[in-house]
Amino acid sequence: MHKFFLTIVLVISLAIFSFQKLEAQNVKRLNLKDAIRLATDSSLAVFKAKNLYLAGYWEYRTYIAQKLPQLVLNTIPIDYNRALVKRYNSTLDIDEYKQQQNVYSYANVSLTQNLPITGGTIYADSEFGYLNDFGDNGYTQFSTVPIRIGFSQKLFGFNTFKWQKKIEPLKYEKAQKELVKANETIAKQLVDNYFMLLLAQKQLEIAQFNKANSDTLYNIGKSRLAIASISQSDVLSLKVDVLNAENALAIAEKNLKKSQFSFTSFLSLPEYSSVELTVPDELSDFQIEYMQVLQYAEENNPDLLDYKQKQLEAAMNLEQTKRENRFNAYLNASVGLNQQNAEFAQAYQNPLDQQRFMIGFTIPILDWGQNKGKYNMAKRNLDVVDATSEQAAIDFRQMVMIDVIDFNMQFKLVKNALETRDVAKQAYETTKQRFLIGKVDVPTLSLILNRQDNANTNYLNALYSYWKYYYTIRELTLFDFEKGVSLTQDFDKLLGI
Repeated sequence: MHKFFLTIVLVISLAIFSFQKLEAQNVKRLNLKDAIRLATDSSLAVFKAKNLYLAGYWEYRTYIAQKLPQLVLNTIPIDYNRALVKRYNSTLDIDEYKQQQNVYSYANVSLTQNLPITGGTIYADSEFGYLNDFGDNGYTQFSTVPIRIGFSQKLFGFNTFKWQKKIEPLKYEKAQKELVKANETIAKQLVDNYFMLLLAQKQLEIAQFNKANSDTLYNIGKSRLAIASISQSDVLSLKVDVLNAENALAIAEKNLKKSQFSFTSFLSLPEYSSVELTVPDELSDFQIEYMQVLQYAEENNPDLLDYKQKQLEAAMNLEQTKRENRFNAYLNASVGLNQQNAEFAQAYQNPLDQQRFMIGFTIPILDWGQNKGKYNMAKRNLDVVDATSEQAAIDFRQMVMIDVIDFNMQFKLVKNALETRDVAKQAYETTKQRFLIGKVDVPTLSLILNRQDNANTNYLNALYSYWKYYYTIRELTLFDFEKGVSLTQDFDKLLGI
């Protein structure tokens, strides 16, 4: 029986030891830069950002492909038809139904090239047709167009290619910079999650310290009460501090679990991962100039490119509405060779000239004001987009100025918060020693302890603001002012190429 219980105890001990060892192995120690690198490499947010960029990339590739020659095969391999059709009988001078049965095949290979300058299309094609009629007077016929060259053009119409040349490269540049900006946005979001967890960890450390400290002071207070060197009310106050410390410890443990779950979820780490964070207190004391920040922001920020794109699209819509709702003309001309014969080989011999020239007109006569209404709507939309873009540019410059002021001031605030934290710690240690010798009462000790806790929290919050402002500036400008390099220069590296 004793051996059985001994075995059970041994198994449980081994299980606890193994669990603790596994838990220790799962603890991941991170600093801020490592956490940002992890977030921008493998988080769900960066996966979404890269796929949004790839959508823009393939849209741009489609635009490039439209400017290249296109080779197309149009074919009808077989078209069998058996039906009664109405025919005119000239002998009897009547219409009558006769059965028709035939097989038809067709193929056309065309090479087309769009002309961005004019908006027209030039093409060259070759055509082949085969008809086999099974009627009473059955026959077989081959029809060929060995070569035909043509040109089609709207004479006064809307030129889509001219506007695509302005808009599509801008959209692709915006897609590239949006990916870089998304990377910085992820870094800024990581700063939020990082300091949320770091504050939770530090709050737990403070709560644990306060719990142990309040227990010690309470026991000392009871001892001093026994020798009548402290009042009963002071001992009760110390007891209240113990209870408050227990509650604060429980809340800190709960907040730590919640913050850790949010942090590991953002980094796509396993749920059971445990993370220990270091305080990012190695700061660079550098100032940035507003005009320099504004210059990089106007060059790189994709939001400003988006406003420009919307203005171009509104202007394009206005011109399209104007041109498509007035007098218009179109031209189609082609020259080539063609022939037909009952024999396949002879259908390609002695081809005959083939020419075609067509010009058409579209002339609005009466539309009850539809065209005027469409034009005015497009004009008003352009005016709204222009006004919105102008106001957005003003707001953007103001936002840049505020962020620059915040960042330049924050380093000093961090240094002040650090000094306050150190002074508060010294003040508490001094007050605690004076309390132990009976020269300070309990309320004064509690007040100094609260000041120390607030100073620790305020220091972390000051660090949080510093890094938040730092990555906000990077997000606005896509520029690393600390190193003096553009964040867009390593674009291929960002894609993992």
